[in-house]
Amino acid sequence: MTKTSQNKQAAKEQTLLPEDRSHALKVMIKFSERLVALSEQETQALIQDDMTRFAILQDEKNNMSLRYAKASNEFRARLEDFRAADPGLLDRLEKLQDALGEKIRSNNEIVSQLFLRTKKDTQESLITVQELGQKKPIYMDGEQQNLNGNHNDQVTGA
Repeated sequence: MTKTSQNKQAAKEQTLLPEDRSHALKVMIKFSERLVALSEQETQALIQDDMTRFAILQDEKNNMSLRYAKASNEFRARLEDFRAADPGLLDRLEKLQDALGEKIRSNNEIVSQLFLRTKKDTQESLITVQELGQKKPIYMDGEQQNLNGNHNDQVTGA
């Protein structure tokens, strides 16, 4: 095998989209459908406040997104070829792209709301702890306040 044919073979092995444009569009559609499904699962995890499931989905979505990005780059590199593809497949892919974009925007909004709510709850908790600390000092184990209000470390023996 010559160097050129080896390079072509290596390039084929690294590509995600088949050479046949209809088949390549179907692969892009499958990638898009999988990302939409993952985004929908992500939405449910966010609504149910299931952060463990959300984190697991993030890993899965990240892996899928990397493959999708690679396939999208291949698609753009062959854009002229795809202009002559089945209009039904192109339309389906476009609708999935729109749905995916909307799901991502919606999930980002939910994450932003969760962040703001968590930030507010944390701030309220800190204020409450500060107020309690001002009303009644809190001592660590073994620390005791003497009658004059000074702190003494009490050492307990075994």
